Amino acid sequence: MTFRTLEEITTLPEPYDREQAIVRRERWLAACDLLPEVREVSHELSRDATGSALLDAVFGNSPYLARCLVRHPEVVSLWASEGPEASVRAALERLARDDAGTGLVRRLRQARAMIAVATALGDISRLWHWREVTDALSRYAETACRVATSHLLAGIPGGAARSDDPARESGFIVLALGKLGGRELNYSSDIDLIALWDDERFARFGPDSLATSVRLVRNFVRLLQEPTADGFALRTDFRLRPDPGATPLAMSVDSAELYYESLGQNWERSAMIKARPVAGDLEAGEAFLARLRPFVWRRHLDFEAIRDIHSIRRKIHAARGGAVVRVPGHNLKLGRGGIREIEFLAQAHQLIFGGRNPDLRRRATCDALDALCEAALIDRQTRLDLSEAYGELRRVEHRLQMIDNAQTHEVPVTPGRLDHVSTFLAYHDRTAFADHLEGVLRSVERHYSRFFESDEQARPVPAAQEGDLVVALQDMGFADTAGMAARLGAWRAGEVRALRHERSRELVELLLPHLLTGLAATGDPDRALRAFHDFLCHLPAGVRFFSLLERHPRLIDLVAGIMATAPRLAAMLGASPVLLDYALAGEFSKPLPSKSLLDEDLSDNLGMAEHEEDMLDRVRRWFHDREFRLAVRLLEGDGDPAGVVNDLANLRDVVIGQLFCRSVARFGERHGSLRGGALAILATGRYGRRTPAFGAAIDLAIVHHHDDPEARSDGPRPLGARTWTDKLVQRLMTALTVTTNAGPLFQVRLALVPPDRADTRTSSLERLQGLCLADAPAVNRFTLAGARVVAATESLGDEIDRAIARARPADASAVAGIDLQALEGAQIDQPDWFFRLTSPSPDLSAARDLLLCVRAFSECALGEASPEPSGAFIERLVELTGSTDAVDLQDRLDRARHDLDRAFARVTQPHRPQSGLA
Repeated sequence: MTFRTLEEITTLPEPYDREQAIVRRERWLAACDLLPEVREVSHELSRDATGSALLDAVFGNSPYLARCLVRHPEVVSLWASEGPEASVRAALERLARDDAGTGLVRRLRQARAMIAVATALGDISRLWHWREVTDALSRYAETACRVATSHLLAGIPGGAARSDDPARESGFIVLALGKLGGRELNYSSDIDLIALWDDERFARFGPDSLATSVRLVRNFVRLLQEPTADGFALRTDFRLRPDPGATPLAMSVDSAELYYESLGQNWERSAMIKARPVAGDLEAGEAFLARLRPFVWRRHLDFEAIRDIHSIRRKIHAARGGAVVRVPGHNLKLGRGGIREIEFLAQAHQLIFGGRNPDLRRRATCDALDALCEAALIDRQTRLDLSEAYGELRRVEHRLQMIDNAQTHEVPVTPGRLDHVSTFLAYHDRTAFADHLEGVLRSVERHYSRFFESDEQARPVPAAQEGDLVVALQDMGFADTAGMAARLGAWRAGEVRALRHERSRELVELLLPHLLTGLAATGDPDRALRAFHDFLCHLPAGVRFFSLLERHPRLIDLVAGIMATAPRLAAMLGASPVLLDYALAGEFSKPLPSKSLLDEDLSDNLGMAEHEEDMLDRVRRWFHDREFRLAVRLLEGDGDPAGVVNDLANLRDVVIGQLFCRSVARFGERHGSLRGGALAILATGRYGRRTPAFGAAIDLAIVHHHDDPEARSDGPRPLGARTWTDKLVQRLMTALTVTTNAGPLFQVRLALVPPDRADTRTSSLERLQGLCLADAPAVNRFTLAGARVVAATESLGDEIDRAIARARPADASAVAGIDLQALEGAQIDQPDWFFRLTSPSPDLSAARDLLLCVRAFSECALGEASPEPSGAFIERLVELTGSTDAVDLQDRLDRARHDLDRAFARVTQPHRPQSGLA
């Protein structure tokens, strides 16, 4: 007989106890002789060279596996001929069958033994990756929970359970957390579960849902855990439920949700990352997790969670040891450099960033590390090191547990036991094993310490005595040292709004050296510190903000630069400090993607909205994040100013387009569509010409068209054509302008509104076409010639595009009678076609680019109010424009304006009206 699986094996461990290997093999063969179907195959397997080595590796290293094989002698033959996956499937199918001729208690335990053998052989032979091993073990546990739950539900007296599937729509939920939740169950692990019931669905099992559900859970535990002659199936642990010391074994979903919302802690958030329904009413389980999503995945970055997670880890070390890497006796799960540190590191990042990035919400640890790497939150080497370490630690953990099916994670201390484990893992001696394992643990320790413990060393702070502080400030370059010292004193005394909490003041003391250094390096330290002080005075609370700076000190330099250079951005941060969260995203320092990718990104984001208000909040957060990203790129000189303002126009296009489509769709659900009716949004002014200002109002025009003005819409609540248009526009304008919990979005100025119609916000297509005709007022034609369609229904956008194309002048004679200098933006703000038309020579693009750069930077940093620029602002502008100093910049600006004015006048003068004087 050919054993195909054996042909794939290239390495096997030696037997630690060769004598026992012989004895146990003989027992197994004797058991096989009692089964005619496997007698011949088993002896042939025993004579095969690879088969014999495999049997020695099992019988000479694991008493537990030897007992399992004697009880189920057929498993190894099936494994050798058809492979580990076939063996696992056979065991699971046998467990799930009701007609197996064996009681459920025994089926559960027999399946456990068969799965133990199949997975162990896959692991020992190295034919299975550790993830395949844990997946198979998790599949068994999930199947066991599902079969046990359905069996118990079907047996509830008087219950109206479904005969085909008692669990479906039962309202009884079994959630898996921990290793089973992540499909990473280890060899002898218990399973972490939470039992819940849905009041409405579970009521059909009787009036006392609490008593019924608790009784069901107790029977569930006995069914899986109670030892019999066949052993036990699974150890269960329900201690991760809400407040386990005070609550029953099962609770209602409403009570659980109330607990998590009001009393839930960060460790419980961390635990719920892996939660998934595995048995009972899976649909109700998913609905509960959806309700719990805001508790687990917070919208804003929460760096205080790191302190809680790291505190748990320190308490574990204090209670159980393992604070020092030492291989003999080291706890692979809880010790330093162990499995839990990898999981903590992944989960801490997930808790912090997962609320804003759904791609990070992965249950499995290595999947989470992959996602963190893709999001540039950890580097590739960190991902590789931690993933490899996690796999190696799980492999060693499995071998430890395989020996006697013990729930242990500790490396043996005695030389003999250490030799046993080393041999089972195919090492030549215990020294080689210990050296290798210590290297793995050190690698994890290094990465974990870099993330969690970089702040644990004491840092020097400026002297608290006023005189010493004044000297320190003077040495740093501050001029008004007394005034600055007074502000720092107010911080320390908690007199500033953001520093009233003791933790805020602790963090400020910790950050002061770096913070003052960053402010001093801006070139205008006094102004920067005053601006930062004002920022703190308006900040509602400081713990979260300073925790963010503590965890990511590089943000201090960014904040300091903004305070010194850009009052408008400082005001943005004061109104919405969560903007700094996005500054930590890997994409923040990169150019914005294409318009189509932005549209796809926003569409995906809004697709996760749970209701209308959530959608409006999401679009505002998305826009503010990316507008801030563009502003910082311009401020730091990382982007071409013309490209940045074009990206800003793209952002607005995408937001308006998405809100337009969603407003039309939601409006249509109630009022339907209007046959022959269409609507379009045009960008006009500077926004239309793709040179919008940061933070300014945007100019839009809304155009409608009705084939039949008397038509009515076809929805449940039909409207006439005019009313349909007005109400749809009102909904759209609300979506664009309303201030939500996430702040405002746009201030909209509407153009092309008919002067004789105070009751409307739109212009008809016919009126627009008339304004674009050759005999229309030239100033209107020039205004419309710079407009463009941003969003439209039906084919209205094409009609408008054709009209706008007709409005564009063919030559410079079209400027006759127009004061072009009065047109918004004059030369530097016009589209390229207009610039070429009026100024064909000389080439003035450099002059135009310089003026555009200065204007964009000024509007970005200073805003419309244009306060007196700081020295830091001027220095930054000089650097950005490639000038030698402020005087050189002013000379270049004067020449640029002069050159543009001369070219402008030379081209347009022949077409201007004459004064009539001789």
